[in-house]
Amino acid sequence: MIDVFARLPRGWRWLAGLVLVFRAIAAPEFTLTVEPSSLTLVPGRQSSLLISTSPLDGFSNQVALATGPLPSGITAQFSSQTLQPPGASVLTLSAATNAAIGSFSLSVIAIGGGITNTASSGVIVNFGLIKLCTGAFTGSVTDTETGLPVTNATVRTYYFNQPVDAHGTYLIDGIPLGDDNSPQPYYVQAIAEGYFPSQSVYSYAICNVTNPIDLQVLRQRYGSVSGTVTIAGGGPAAGARVSLSGVGSGVATTDASGHYQVTNLALNNGNVPANYSLVVSTNNYWSAYTNVTIIADSNAVVDVRLVPVCGGNVSGQVLLADTLQPATNAFVYIYGGHG
Repeated sequence: MIDVFARLPRGWRWLAGLVLVFRAIAAPEFTLTVEPSSLTLVPGRQSSLLISTSPLDGFSNQVALATGPLPSGITAQFSSQTLQPPGASVLTLSAATNAAIGSFSLSVIAIGGGITNTASSGVIVNFGLIKLCTGAFTGSVTDTETGLPVTNATVRTYYFNQPVDAHGTYLIDGIPLGDDNSPQPYYVQAIAEGYFPSQSVYSYAICNVTNPIDLQVLRQRYGSVSGTVTIAGGGPAAGARVSLSGVGSGVATTDASGHYQVTNLALNNGNVPANYSLVVSTNNYWSAYTNVTIIADSNAVVDVRLVPVCGGNVSGQVLLADTLQPATNAFVYIYGGHG
């Protein structure tokens, strides 16, 4: 056998050993969470918990879910028994009418990638009314580019619209749950003037649990168009109307030198460049049409030349078909147009 480390200089042997240790520490893993940590199950009824998995250090395998042994009269069913972390599944417990009164610890087992994780929740089986409870979401809204708080943001979910505080943080509580306090899914999104809406985050409201959800919003960027409008043969086209339409719109009128500029033209979501149609029109000239791409924080230059609308004359003689004599007082119509 060849000793690779023996052939390395002493300093390199030490460094190689550190690299090997680092790899061992950063082995792929996943987390398993069961919420809420306790619940009440009434005989003849159902109660639900949320099972969540999250990947660590590049974990990419699927995870299979199962429960540990259950008391007689108690059954369990996952909404999805296989998850791809990050992922969640609702575990519904059902109690038969003759289920024994008492408490037990519910074990949830997740297996994937050669790793087995276990989490638990306390379950009380008892008759009576289940006290209504609610869930909550909390977190912060920050600028995608700078990471700074966005203090004019509003976080919305269901019928809640919660402004953030001076630090860009929010708390939405009192969020309704499903039947028998089962976890209820919601979309959570942040909006702010001058920003694109954040991605909608799909999350669950859970009984007496405050779920952390941080949101990011991207500041909207704009572009502009400028140029000069002239007429065929030379000279500026003063007073011409320049209009743009696309994701947004804008209008300008050329000045005495034929110059124009249209600013604050919106871009596509994510500040992706946007295509606009540009039209220049004025009396006695053919309208000009072209397309322009608007780029964030940039000015596109589009010069346009207008062609005058020219007219012509038509003359002739109208004769009577039977006598070929001139037809007096006849009307002559010419059909056509320009555009």
